[in-house]
Amino acid sequence: MAQLIKLYDYISRYETNMYQYSSQYIRLKLENWKKIKHRWEQGELHPNEEEGESLYEREARDKMWLRFFRKEKVEYDVGTPEEPWTPATMMELKQYFLDGILPFQVKWASTTIQKKSFIEKTIYKDQMLKILLQRLPDTFLVMYYPVVEIKSVPVEAEILIIGPHEVEIISVMEVPDVTMIHPSSESSWQVEKMGEHAKVFSPMHGLKRTETFVRSVLHTYTLDFSFHKVVLAPSHTFDGAKPPFLTSYIDSTNFSEWLDKKRKLNAPLKHKQLKVANLLMRHTKTIAFKRPEWETDETSEK
Repeated sequence: MAQLIKLYDYISRYETNMYQYSSQYIRLKLENWKKIKHRWEQGELHPNEEEGESLYEREARDKMWLRFFRKEKVEYDVGTPEEPWTPATMMELKQYFLDGILPFQVKWASTTIQKKSFIEKTIYKDQMLKILLQRLPDTFLVMYYPVVEIKSVPVEAEILIIGPHEVEIISVMEVPDVTMIHPSSESSWQVEKMGEHAKVFSPMHGLKRTETFVRSVLHTYTLDFSFHKVVLAPSHTFDGAKPPFLTSYIDSTNFSEWLDKKRKLNAPLKHKQLKVANLLMRHTKTIAFKRPEWETDETSEK
């Protein structure tokens, strides 16, 4: 499961220490997967036995995670069954496990020990976010529509996926009732919608704007790291037009292949990858507030 290191203009644990949290996440995930898998194999897994608790309030045994979830109740409204339900197969168990991690990741991408950002409830139901996080490996770092600084001006960037070898700049196209997309070099593209042609704003504008940001950061710190632009339209089909330089069109015909290629990449987190992610994060905008829980903790420890 990919790591969500930045979400909009929310504060993130990864901002405080990219190297610590990226490795800690992988360790915690692996440890808790082994524990929940063992409980399931022993017939001791009883989901929904305690209403309103998140998966890891019941399943985690790591001291840090238990302390984390006891202090701040994690809202868990993604795919929670109305009736008690226990995974019947290994595939169901894996999905159950991944669904349980999602609120934990959102929490890490919206809080630090001392500060928090206010979360939009729709995030938990964002299907594209869920797909990218759940179907990409741990070694991919996701910045989901971060607010970045371009010439000191805050701008919402496209999705950034920082892999072991390159940064992918992703523009997602989701147009209801569209069957075919006709890319062009113009400021607008043509789409076939309900048997008729219509115009939509070209995703290349957002991609180029975000590319400017990525180029600027890499150039400022004299970093040599590849990047690639992607127009992602998993529910549509492109007309076969050739994409521009350093750009790919991913649609319903090759979306699964695009994901599988990343899943099969047998590469650990790279130091240079983490350095690039850390520097990109350094030039994002954050809005956060001091946590009342922290103030209470400070008082109780005195």
